[in-house]
Amino acid sequence: MCYHLLILFAFVSFTVSGQGNFPLESGSWHAEIQLNDSVNLPFILIVEDKAISIENADEHILMDLIHYNDDSIVVRFPLYDAEIRMASMGKIATGEFINHAKTVNNIYYFRAMKDLSFRCFMIAEKPVASVDGRWELQFDDEEGIDKLNVAILKQEGNRVTGSVLTATGDHRYLDGELSGNHLQLSTFNGAFAMLYDGYMQKDGSLKGKFYSGHTGFDTWSAVRKETASLPDATTITGMKPGFSKVDFSFPDLNGKIISMHDTCFSNKVVIVQIMGTWCPNCLDESVFLNKYLATNHTKGFEVVALDYERTADTDK
Repeated sequence: MCYHLLILFAFVSFTVSGQGNFPLESGSWHAEIQLNDSVNLPFILIVEDKAISIENADEHILMDLIHYNDDSIVVRFPLYDAEIRMASMGKIATGEFINHAKTVNNIYYFRAMKDLSFRCFMIAEKPVASVDGRWELQFDDEEGIDKLNVAILKQEGNRVTGSVLTATGDHRYLDGELSGNHLQLSTFNGAFAMLYDGYMQKDGSLKGKFYSGHTGFDTWSAVRKETASLPDATTITGMKPGFSKVDFSFPDLNGKIISMHDTCFSNKVVIVQIMGTWCPNCLDESVFLNKYLATNHTKGFEVVALDYERTADTDK
């Protein structure tokens, strides 16, 4: 078996430590982080038996490390270098979300309110129509393969879930509501903080604004199109002139040089994964590849992950 660079993610057990009573009441909390002076990104916090999780549609993120002292609480995200620091005042908690993976624009004002189980609209109006289906979504300020994307939405009553597929990934588990003709969809997982805010037009199309973190912004429009699709992946990435195959030579976590010329790769199909541990889509891919390798490794292929990290600190 060839040496694999593919990171094997270990999910540590849930750990809670602190003094005094746990400062957050069990139940559903409406939470927000502030993206700019006028826009907040909404999401849902679930507190149950000292456990805290974030809910984005079918994604439930259990925080793996919590420390509290009287009314103060620090909550670490399980896979990303990020945390929420807050103080509880009964049914209100305020503080900061800090993304340590970034060095600028990485601190967000945070607040949460107990017993407000709505995500986007406190009182949602009856939807004017349904956004259920497949949409061709266009970002106005993008060019090339990043301009046209595919939104796949599912609507039940006011609630809308789904994702926006792009040529290089997707915008994760979007969750929100359609109130009247006003659509809001958000996702927040410690690495991504994205918000779609738009309106259904009289002709049935959608138009709105897209926010990503403190600084990411674009306007967008979408038309319903069941045949909407992304570019053929084989037309996006190719070999540079003069090259006939992928080649690499990189050190692993122990400093050992791994090369495409190693004998363990001979006469095998080699999957080269380009990833980063800060990338949620990459982590999904890694989990899938690890599970697949566990039962299919004898079929003549290997997997190598090449990591592009945001720090040169190997231990970190």
